[in-house]
Amino acid sequence: IFSPEGLKHSARQRRQRILMVGQTVEHKGWQEGIQALALLRQSGVDVELVALGGPRTDWLKSMAERAGVSEALVCEGQVLLSDLPAYYRGADAVVVASHREGFGLVGLEAMACGVPVVSTGVGGMKSYTTDGVNALVAKVKDPASLTEKLKCVLNDKAMHKALVAGGLETAQRFSVESSARKVAAFYETVLGLRSGT
Repeated sequence: IFSPEGLKHSARQRRQRILMVGQTVEHKGWQEGIQALALLRQSGVDVELVALGGPRTDWLKSMAERAGVSEALVCEGQVLLSDLPAYYRGADAVVVASHREGFGLVGLEAMACGVPVVSTGVGGMKSYTTDGVNALVAKVKDPASLTEKLKCVLNDKAMHKALVAGGLETAQRFSVESSARKVAAFYETVLGLRSGT
């Protein structure tokens, strides 16, 4: 389901598009995402932020209004899992601005869809993000840092391409097939079924 091939959910206007996915709660970094959107637009970047998640879309809209970027925030609410890959593929970058995180599956899903990730590298994301290799890692709770990393992804085509390649490679290491091989190898080793043991 999560791959670079398939339908893309395209921008409503001819703008660059950043995407955030998750529950609309403070620790997911929505405030920083909206502040980064405002800073990007103030610096002349024609960009919109698509927000997938809920249930507090009114809270997101209120923050965007206070930041002066209401027209650049697209709240899609909660979407079906089957529709999620098209949203990833239609984005120029996916932002995971969490203050804390479990594993951080959104980052891997985006990588698997061939989309660069800008994250805060907290929690489990530390296990699979390497700054400048497969993601750009911003400081936690720092809209200026997030903005600089986003500018790099949106404006530097070579960096964009490198992050896509690194992200696809990372996603492959975490694929179901790869994970199944690792589990099978573990059991073979534990049970002494491997040759040479």
